[in-house]
Amino acid sequence: MKIGRIALLCLPLLLSSCRRNDTPTPVNPPDNPVDPTPTYDVVINEEEYYDKTLGAITAALWGNFSGLPTEFKFITAPSSEELPWLVSETYSTDDDTSLEYVFTHTMETYGVNDVTYTDIVREWKDHIRDYIWVGNESAKKLMDQGYLPPDTGSKKYNPNYRAIDAQIECEVFGLIAPGMKTNAKERCEWWMASVCDGEAKDCASFYSALCAELYIEPNAIKAIENVMELYDDTSNAKAIASKVLSLRENEKITWLGARQKLYEDYYLYNPGRKQDTLDCEINFSMVLMALAFGNNDFKETGQIALRAGFDNDCNAATACMMMGIALGYEGLPEDLKEKSGTTYTNTNRPGLPNDTTTNWSERICKLGKQNMLENKALIENKEIKVNDANYISNDYSTFNEEIYEASNEALNGDFQLIYNPEFSSKYGLASDTKNEELTFTFSGEMLSIYAQTAIESGSFEIFVDETSYGIINLDQSETITLGQNIDHISNTLVKRIYHLENKEHNVKIVNLMDSTIEIDHIGYGTAE
Repeated sequence: MKIGRIALLCLPLLLSSCRRNDTPTPVNPPDNPVDPTPTYDVVINEEEYYDKTLGAITAALWGNFSGLPTEFKFITAPSSEELPWLVSETYSTDDDTSLEYVFTHTMETYGVNDVTYTDIVREWKDHIRDYIWVGNESAKKLMDQGYLPPDTGSKKYNPNYRAIDAQIECEVFGLIAPGMKTNAKERCEWWMASVCDGEAKDCASFYSALCAELYIEPNAIKAIENVMELYDDTSNAKAIASKVLSLRENEKITWLGARQKLYEDYYLYNPGRKQDTLDCEINFSMVLMALAFGNNDFKETGQIALRAGFDNDCNAATACMMMGIALGYEGLPEDLKEKSGTTYTNTNRPGLPNDTTTNWSERICKLGKQNMLENKALIENKEIKVNDANYISNDYSTFNEEIYEASNEALNGDFQLIYNPEFSSKYGLASDTKNEELTFTFSGEMLSIYAQTAIESGSFEIFVDETSYGIINLDQSETITLGQNIDHISNTLVKRIYHLENKEHNVKIVNLMDSTIEIDHIGYGTAE
């Protein structure tokens, strides 16, 4: 959405009951029987999970870039002819995917279930500075004035709270919760309160839940019906979904006739609101119409979303992503896959690197498995079994963070003290040689690493008490932000670790490359 510019073989999915092999069968009195067999809402193969996620990311880019040339061109009537599929070897960070690229990074940095509203604002200030519009832009201005979510999305403060923004950046919350539609819905409602309110939040959470549901129910109409069960009768999103499905049930109505009816109800004669091509409801109805009338065929669904108009690059990105989940990458059209590359170039989200669709999909699946494990999933023989669960945001506002500045004698090892006027104390610790180490101890429950991202920077692995907490990549692409080329960001939080035992810990940071990494300072804390 940009105003005024052109810019593994799928395996069958089964809901089933599974028995833990290592769980002995208990002996119970005859009058008090207990079923020892654990049951699961979701059973999904790890390879299938990846295939469907790669299908989602790839298809979203196809829909996004195919819709850009005709964005907002078809309002009073749809396109009278099919539109070309625009696929290429490389793709870039358009706003239909770039916000979710940042959200992926955010969950990797803080933990999939440990992000706070303060963290969201910090990540927006570092990585989402411009190339945003309406609801996002209004939310960013409020963040810059010191507001936190949910105020930044509230109808009380955000004049564009009804805009489409949340709907084009929410699908990742379904991708990390395959089959867990309640978890996806509630996670989206919490996250997207940063940019929207009311009906827009309803529409966005419906999308997230639908993405989650399509992993286990690939029939688009049945998946929509299943998601509708999560909403009460006061929900506008549920009412729109019901209207779309009723139109689909009428054999005399084609998608063109349905489009006219939805255009009249949610744009032309929508009482009490101005006619807005960026409004959440009209665009939401176009996506559900494409899914309902697309006969679970990728190209047919995508063409309806493209030709139906309004914010059609966003709508096609969403509809195509959902079909990518349903069909998996293996089920996407071969002629489009043959023309499509995997490069994802970051042009406008400073502090983050370039990527590929395959690696980004792997990262999303890693977050998804983390989410499922934290919700008591069982993973065995490459099969994930988990129950749906509510999303509960953690509150870490009571953590008191203390600081190790770079010159602190507690920091030992091979890293060298350097002067950098942009660092918090004007000094940092640097390494440019593979396997060099920085070691220290601290007492507490939480650890934070602040560093500098820069072009051609290296990466490091962090260990706490000899357990790896992941590899941190400090490389970033050169981006254009607010009219300036951004080649580095200083004093950015690159890793936070929660849930440590409240005791003394030994930390080791290891440079993994013969490239420079620069650490600004270390934070650690204990809940008050």
